[in-house]
Amino acid sequence: MSVRCGPTSQCKTKRCICKQNNQFCKNDCKTCKCNSDICSNKILSDEEEENESDEEEKIFNFKKSSNKFNIDSYSDEDNNSKNPEQSKTSRSAKISLETASDITKRIRKANLSRIKDDVFEYRDNKDLYTSALKNKIEDPEVDHIIECQMIGHAAAPVFGNSSYEPFINSLKGAVNLETLENYNVTEKRVNASKGACIKNYLTDDLNRGFPLRSVLKIDSPFGKYMNTIFETMYTTYPIVIEYLKSDECRRDDGHVTSSNHFSKIADKLSDMIAEMDLNVENSERRLRTRNY
Repeated sequence: MSVRCGPTSQCKTKRCICKQNNQFCKNDCKTCKCNSDICSNKILSDEEEENESDEEEKIFNFKKSSNKFNIDSYSDEDNNSKNPEQSKTSRSAKISLETASDITKRIRKANLSRIKDDVFEYRDNKDLYTSALKNKIEDPEVDHIIECQMIGHAAAPVFGNSSYEPFINSLKGAVNLETLENYNVTEKRVNASKGACIKNYLTDDLNRGFPLRSVLKIDSPFGKYMNTIFETMYTTYPIVIEYLKSDECRRDDGHVTSSNHFSKIADKLSDMIAEMDLNVENSERRLRTRNY
């Protein structure tokens, strides 16, 4: 017998009574299903363990093709005809995605290529992700280690339907630190792969609750350098958090009301990092423990 997703793991359904009592779920547990058995808090037989990977992939691909939330096909009329509460939730999700997208666009600094040499010098002429030296990097691009879209998605639920205009410049400062600590120069293909994967993770509702590594294609440029990218992101995010909670973050209009918005955004970003499970050392330790 082998154990998967035990009581001390980061299981999605922490509300489960079995987990709260530090027990494994019984087969008839109604709450700890965690995305239809993809990550349930159960004891598996040897045969179930052997077939686990294939079954997970089938379930995930089926759900992804049939239930993926598509913002472009959203229809108030369709949702209103079904369930008013579900319609309200879908509308809220649509607004949140639109807000996150707009904030992301507005805090991204234009023409980052102008600071490429400065970033190279700050990084000792080396790509933190691939360990390639400056003269060996093909199509080098400046990358935000903690992505603008991550700040956008952390901020969107904090603002809701309220105006975020007075907060934009400070959020822009948080992701474009003058110290250059949130920048790295890497290959264009690695930069594009990293951005696309994180975007899919943040906008695809099926991915929430999974660690980021579980939705990565290992043969992709991001997947190839996954551990070093994760380590870089994990060591950089506290710097961004510190800035968000500092006195440098303030409303443009001088109002002190809602000043705790920045702290809430920092907390949302911390939650996002925890969900992504970027701590490579802890992830490998959990994997070794599970295999043992």
